[in-house]
Amino acid sequence: LGGNDFFANFIGTFILTLFCRLMAVIRQNPVTVYLVPGIFPLVPGAGIFYTAYYFVMGFPDTGMQRGLNIIEVAGAITLGIVFGSFLMTGLLHVAYRKRGSQSPHPEKE
Repeated sequence: LGGNDFFANFIGTFILTLFCRLMAVIRQNPVTVYLVPGIFPLVPGAGIFYTAYYFVMGFPDTGMQRGLNIIEVAGAITLGIVFGSFLMTGLLHVAYRKRGSQSPHPEKE
């Protein structure tokens, strides 16, 4: 859909977060048990390495370009987690209300 790193990482993290929140409720585990291992493939480790490499080798312009791309990807991952968490929290809250069950977080009602 355009080949944009930001959009691809945002959508991947958003879907991952929805799945992790759902699994956390079903299996009654913390979300981080599922979210942290799922995010590892999305973290741009090679990009961070090459950013440092270009700065050390004396190519600051290329290093800066790579660094800005890494910040963009990190922002996309963050926004994907935030929006996915908010959406799934709202959906779960509605589902609990429809079922007539008590919310999993009664202190927030």
